[in-house]
Amino acid sequence: MNQALEIKSVSKAPAHVVLRPLSLRSNVVWTGIGLAVYYGSQYLVLPLIAKLTDAATVGQYAMGLAITAPIIVFSQMQFRQLQVTDVSGEYSFGDYFWTRIYCTFAAILVILGLICFSSYSPAMRLTVVLIAITKALESLSDLAYGNIQKYDRMDKVAVAMCCRGIFSTLAFGALLVITHKLAPAVAGVGTVWAAILIGYELPNARRISGRAERITAPSSGIVQRLLRMGMVIAVTSTLVSFSGNLSCYYLDRYCGHASVGLFTAASTSLGVMALVAGALSQGTLARASVYYASRDTRSLFGLFFKVSSLLLGVSLAFVVVLVLIGKPIVSILFRPSYGSIVLPMIIMAAGVSVNMLGAFAVSILMIARRFNLFLACTIAMLLTQVVASRLLIPQYGVIGAAWTEAIRYCVAMLALNAVALFVFRRHLAAAPSAGEKE
Repeated sequence: MNQALEIKSVSKAPAHVVLRPLSLRSNVVWTGIGLAVYYGSQYLVLPLIAKLTDAATVGQYAMGLAITAPIIVFSQMQFRQLQVTDVSGEYSFGDYFWTRIYCTFAAILVILGLICFSSYSPAMRLTVVLIAITKALESLSDLAYGNIQKYDRMDKVAVAMCCRGIFSTLAFGALLVITHKLAPAVAGVGTVWAAILIGYELPNARRISGRAERITAPSSGIVQRLLRMGMVIAVTSTLVSFSGNLSCYYLDRYCGHASVGLFTAASTSLGVMALVAGALSQGTLARASVYYASRDTRSLFGLFFKVSSLLLGVSLAFVVVLVLIGKPIVSILFRPSYGSIVLPMIIMAAGVSVNMLGAFAVSILMIARRFNLFLACTIAMLLTQVVASRLLIPQYGVIGAAWTEAIRYCVAMLALNAVALFVFRRHLAAAPSAGEKE
């Protein structure tokens, strides 16, 4: 009888199980797996469009992404980075999540306004709106990942990203084969992402702390503080996104949708290097934040050396692969008629290799929350890119766009490293390092 009562009382006990944080290596590996499957699946979208339609349709899809990206990026306010680096827990997950919902809704309204006054066809307008909705869902998923990442459980994020990548690409491909139209295929992606967000990502984000965290709406004061804190980095991220799409805007104006499609296909080569950079950045950001806050210079510099060496090695290896077997890869992924994009791929990949040396500098500025300096670097990069775009793209087309991208990558690397070094020296001068205290 007593044993039965004991069992009954145990079964009714609240099960607040705090998941044990993963090691740094495990977090990086899981992040790499998630990003590899997700972005690998997403990069299949362009080859699918290229094989089932034409370069102009690829260009229409790329322009839909280019139109919506800067607006959605601005609405994100980079809350994920602020959330992960909020070591003291000043704001709750609900504060960040609801504020992003408000911003995302406003972004959708802005995109609708732009599309209503555009000269695009009705089919193109519908495609842009659907892309905006899918990107809005992706933005909410990103914030759920941030709360999970804060507890060093990137395995949960990786599972979600794998499911989103695989099932959304299957839905996109199936609907494109059936309808040969972009709008239904994009709608299929949005449906899959909404289901995973509601069924897996949000529940895990709420329970990751060991108890079911309530996602309550914050007060207007908290929303205003978060918006003020994220405004500078939001402007910076928007300019970065605008910079990433600037070549598409120029190509669309001077060369047409087909050239945008070819350039976008060439840009997919950068995805592999961005994949590795993203895995290392997201997987090490939380750990680097702790090192920086505790002024553990030895550990922080060790992490910097490992990240930079790996990024540079992978990017240079990828350039070599493109030089040796770039044409066969393009023929398999797209069509033999896309062979002209191999040279732009190599040019941009070389530029990204140089840019990888500044990847950790971005993390330093994020951790130090020196968003104003990050903005200054971005403006310098954008001004350089505008000049290069105006001089090169109208005359040389896709090749000119590739050289423009390579130039902006090199300028960004130099500016970011110089500013990050300045910030880190000021940080060290403020107090003795952990090693000196010992």
